[in-house]
Parts: sequence; structure tokens; C-alpha cells
Amino acid sequence: MSYQIAHRGWSQDDPEENTRAAFRRAEEAGVHGVEFDVRWSDARAEPVVCHYPWQEKDAESLDQALAFLSTTTFSILLLELKEYHPFLWSEIKRLLLYYGIMDRTVIFAFPRIAKKFPWETRDKMRLGVISIFPWRVGHYAKLKPAVILFGYDRRVWTQLLFRLFWWDATMRKMFRMHPDVGFIIGVAQNDKHISHIESLEGLMGYTVDRKDGKKEIKN
Repeated sequence: MSYQIAHRGWSQDDPEENTRAAFRRAEEAGVHGVEFDVRWSDARAEPVVCHYPWQEKDAESLDQALAFLSTTTFSILLLELKEYHPFLWSEIKRLLLYYGIMDRTVIFAFPRIAKKFPWETRDKMRLGVISIFPWRVGHYAKLKPAVILFGYDRRVWTQLLFRLFWWDATMRKMFRMHPDVGFIIGVAQNDKHISHIESLEGLMGYTVDRKDGKKEIKN
């Protein structure tokens, strides 16, 4: 079984993306987890849940988000850092410990941010990294991440690149070569994407960006 993980909650660019309302919809839809974005707000002196800097003012705090998520039945929480900040890191660790959800949370980022993670100590946290191309997976695997994420977005050219660089045979071989790493694909946009992704044996999960929940969840 592959985890189905709601991208920014069950929202798909809804004004409520990255909010407790979106996370609640994801739980009601029966998905296995949520992915959401976190950054540091200097103005508020706290971590906030949003994708873009201009959203910080009205964004929910990470404290609010984790307080809610700690009450859900989600098996996995993917927390993407949009930037690295010493205060951000220490506060994330404190909140995960406080709400008792460290064991089901993975903190990840794009390489330029992930390289600043405390890979040596890990601070008891599960860490991950986004790999843009397959030939970089071996490099990132040396860090012994809990998760490596890869995939595409809604732009047609990124989906074409994905099919060129990440063909099925490559992915299956990669899963066998790195059995201790969980691989997650994203972002699936429709049932066709989901059906293809779910056929990949050895995949840990995939993120999905849609509101309707029409796809039957395989528990």
C-alpha cells in the first residue's frame, strides 16, 4: 500500500490551502496524511504555515496546525521548510515534541535548504530531501534520509520531463538500490496520474492535489 498524502491539505489552490480547514477535509476524504509548507515570520516571531512570504500575515501558526494535526488519524505528516532559520528549526522541534507527533512527521526541503539540516545529529527528527533528477538520488541517499521526494507539478513540460527522466524501470531499480529510503512522488493531479503511480511496487507514497476525493483510497 502506498500512502496518499494531500498536498497542502485537500485544497488545490483553494484560499484555505495550508490551513486546518484543508487538513480537516483531507481527513474526511480518507487520505493517509498531509503535506504542508512552513516558514519563519519575523513580524510574528513564530513559524507559520504558508507557501509564499506574502501570505505570512494571515497564515495560521505552526502551533495551531500541529495542535490540530495531533488529534487526527493521519499516519504521515510531510512538513516542507520553505527556508532555513535557526529559530524555525528549534521551534519545530519543540512543537513536535510537545504535541507528541515526532514519529509520524518528516521534515523535508529542496536541496539548497535541506543541506542546512543537522544531518549528523538529526535532533531525533526524520529528515527528507527533494531530488529533481534521478542521477542525484545516490548523492542524497548517502545522507540516509527517511524520505526522498520527486515528481512534477501541473505544468505540462514538468510532466514530460518526469516521464523522460523518471521512467518506471529507473524508479523500480532505484527502490531496490535504496531499500532504507522511503520514496514519495508528487504531485498527482487526476485519477490517471494516481493509477499509474499506484502501480509502482516499492513506492512509499505520493502527494495529490485535488478537492473532490473521487479516487477510492486503498487501505
